[in-house]
Amino acid sequence: MPVIASSLSPQALSETRQQLSRKERSLRILGKHLSGVQKERRQMEEKLQRAEDELSGAARRQECVIRCMKAAETNCKQVRESFVQLQHSVSTHRRPLLFTQEHLDLSGAKHLMLAPEVAACQSFLSVVSQLHHACSSRIDWLEQEVSAHRSHVTALRSELQDACLRESLAYIPVGCRFHVSY
Repeated sequence: MPVIASSLSPQALSETRQQLSRKERSLRILGKHLSGVQKERRQMEEKLQRAEDELSGAARRQECVIRCMKAAETNCKQVRESFVQLQHSVSTHRRPLLFTQEHLDLSGAKHLMLAPEVAACQSFLSVVSQLHHACSSRIDWLEQEVSAHRSHVTALRSELQDACLRESLAYIPVGCRFHVSY
């Protein structure tokens, strides 16, 4: 090294030192900038991961709601078909449940229960199930009423027939009662 230093002039050496100092400052600035960029990159990667997690959770909740609504549609069709089949006869059979507890639970995943769309779906199905139960109870009650009225009408017809028979026998002379032809 002393050979190089002796061949350079003091002015050239000073310029080289200044150049080296500028390059070191530039490297420090670039290093700070690189650190900032790396920090931003990590933050962006974290945001991206959070967004992917949220998107994945939203997709799971959407799939859960879709499965639940498809199950509800299938159950509603089955109940409608059972009502159509039982429509022409007074039924002593229990009406099918619209939704079982497993349909109202929607999913085994507890974290999905906190999602507003899943809670809304669960609430809707619960209300529909309650409405179905109320309608079924009302139909059962009306069927009992119709049956009671039919029995009453049958009894009234019988009484009316008996009364008509008694009245027609009352006007027939006693000797002619056996010779009446209808």
